[in-house]
Amino acid sequence: MCYRMLPPGHIAGGYLVGKVLLNFLPYSFASAEVNQLLLMGALVGFAPDLDMFYAFNRLRGFRLARVDEYDNNHRTYISHAPAVWLIAGLAIFLLAGTSFWKTFGLLIWLGGWSHFILDSLEWGVMWLWPFNKKEVYALANKKYEARVHEAKGFVDYWLRYLLEDYAKHFTFYLEILIIITALIVLLD
Repeated sequence: MCYRMLPPGHIAGGYLVGKVLLNFLPYSFASAEVNQLLLMGALVGFAPDLDMFYAFNRLRGFRLARVDEYDNNHRTYISHAPAVWLIAGLAIFLLAGTSFWKTFGLLIWLGGWSHFILDSLEWGVMWLWPFNKKEVYALANKKYEARVHEAKGFVDYWLRYLLEDYAKHFTFYLEILIIITALIVLLD
């Protein structure tokens, strides 16, 4: 099974990147601006997975793909290319006239990359795009064989995925840890 991070983990990861970034930058922001930037970090942490809606529509259903099924793997779309997020973030940073927008540019880059780093643990990302568009790289690049072949709908699919497979692997526990950490930081 592919042990991909789910939206809550990516959102929490993007939020934590925003929190760390705001602590290290020399800029000072009003409380409302800090909240806006942290929200942006959280959203950008998940944003690369918005391509799943396109993949869902293209495949007319939700089917998980093996690493070697290039055409069925949403991580092979340009929105999952780290270079795109690096270029977009740095362009915003360099063109920005205020510290708020400079920070926003850095969040685009680093929040997006938090997503890719988490995806690279057990699944993979096109780290060398545009030089190599078909290869995804991961620390533990495992071939994926779907265990949940049929589902009675969206909720059934995700419940079966979570209970039958995801909860048995490292990425699940890492995601829980990231979410708990983000909640502690948020409530502190």
